[in-house]
Order: sequence, then structure tokens, then C-alpha cells
Amino acid sequence: MVSTGVPSLDKLLGSDGYPDRSAILVVGPPGIGKDALGYWLMRSGLVQGDYCPYATHRPVSDVLRDMKGSAST
Repeated sequence: MVSTGVPSLDKLLGSDGYPDRSAILVVGPPGIGKDALGYWLMRSGLVQGDYCPYATHRPVSDVLRDMKGSAST
């Protein structure tokens, strides 16, 4: 199991996080925090020494701005 880096989310997922090498699909309406969750999961993975590929159609400036915003929460 892999920790999300968010203890309350790990507990919700079954106390230890999510299965290693699994795919995660996050869906929901605009503005609910899907991108912020993705950034947090990526950050957590990088801190744990994992590889974290990320693909988006958004401009780099938007991603960097959003990541800075999610890091402060």
C-alpha cells in the first residue's frame, strides 16, 4: 500500500492508502479540487522517492500557479 500523504484520506481508503501500482481516476464537478488532489498525490509520491509522470493540456504557467496555491493549504 502507498500513502497519499494525507492521513485522513489514507484512513478513508482503508488506513494505509491505495494499492501500489494502481491507477487512480478522480472525477467530479469543476472546482471541487481534483487538480489539487493530483498535485498533492504527486508531491507525496516524489517525497517517498517514486516516479510521478503528469500529463495535462493546461499551460505550464497555470499548473505552477495551481501547485503554489495547493501547497499553502
